[in-house]
Amino acid sequence: MIGNEFTFVEALKSDKLTWAQITLKFNEKYQTDITPTALQKRYERELAARDSVGGTLVDKAIRIIKAEPIKPTELARRLSLDMDGLEDLLDDMLNSRAAVKYHNNCLIFDRSHTSPDDQKHKMDISLESGVWHKIGICADTHFCSIYEQPQLVEKFYSICEEEGVVAMLNAGDVFAGNGTVYKGQMQDLKIFGVDKQIQYVASIYPYAPYPTYMVSGNHDLDAFKNAGIDICERLCDLRPDLHYLGKLGGYIDIDGINCYVMHGDSGNPAARTFKMQKIIDNMPLEALPDVLALGHFHVVSHLPKYRNVIGIMPASFESQTDFLIRKGLFSEVGGVILSVMLADVEGKNKIVRHTMEFIDLSHYL
Repeated sequence: MIGNEFTFVEALKSDKLTWAQITLKFNEKYQTDITPTALQKRYERELAARDSVGGTLVDKAIRIIKAEPIKPTELARRLSLDMDGLEDLLDDMLNSRAAVKYHNNCLIFDRSHTSPDDQKHKMDISLESGVWHKIGICADTHFCSIYEQPQLVEKFYSICEEEGVVAMLNAGDVFAGNGTVYKGQMQDLKIFGVDKQIQYVASIYPYAPYPTYMVSGNHDLDAFKNAGIDICERLCDLRPDLHYLGKLGGYIDIDGINCYVMHGDSGNPAARTFKMQKIIDNMPLEALPDVLALGHFHVVSHLPKYRNVIGIMPASFESQTDFLIRKGLFSEVGGVILSVMLADVEGKNKIVRHTMEFIDLSHYL
């Protein structure tokens, strides 16, 4: 549990709310679907850690890892965590952008690492004012799944090339995962093992004359939780046309168009734009982008303007799965081309007109 989450729960507890009420508000604010029992356990573990050493559980773990490399099981023993607690801690270190990686079966502190949040990603391009420019947006390819559609990803990239797209934003879940994202996932995979998956995706991911900027999603980070390997970062190391923005979210500046590429969490809301609105609502003014590209939900949606942000959910490239059927969800297949017209406003490029086109490829299934 990271600091702002702990503070939020603590404030609700002071209002004498039940754990069911606290969990309802927690899930709404942080777009999760944690149960009251799990949230209470995480809070109590965090409270015990703060009482014993001061600071958060993540802070204590990082101090231990900075001192010397340590095996995850030994870290759990020293922090008196069970395996569920250890998994929660690894999730929290991931969400805090801690510079921790897995090497030779140990967690180590990477002193040369720069947090994705601190990096300034900028595309070297000059866009003319008063004319239309196009940006491709995709998400949830779930490569290595038996439900993957690499031929449709290739088709979408080709359409974007024909349309003159200047860049592609990929909002995560490039990979399907390594078998532990949900119960029974192993039967949904066609390729096993991190190295084999990376080599496979590097070989089939479309090449294009424009760059792709991607973040990792919850399926991609399955390998990080189990082995400390950031599989999307490794993929981008192999392919110079693919650029990594960070875990779950990252910014890219395309000649003044500030885009935030993000992979969301939990299930689909009743209103498709609700998740985008909540995310934008939670952003401080200085963090607001011009464009929010949000993956994870496997459906298409367009929020034309909310707090001066254009929101796009670009659907997916995974066909209907047994998991989605069990959840009562239906995958939409395709991607989005966002067309923008810029104008010079006080020396800065600003989007003054835009259109969103959904490239529906479901009829090819």
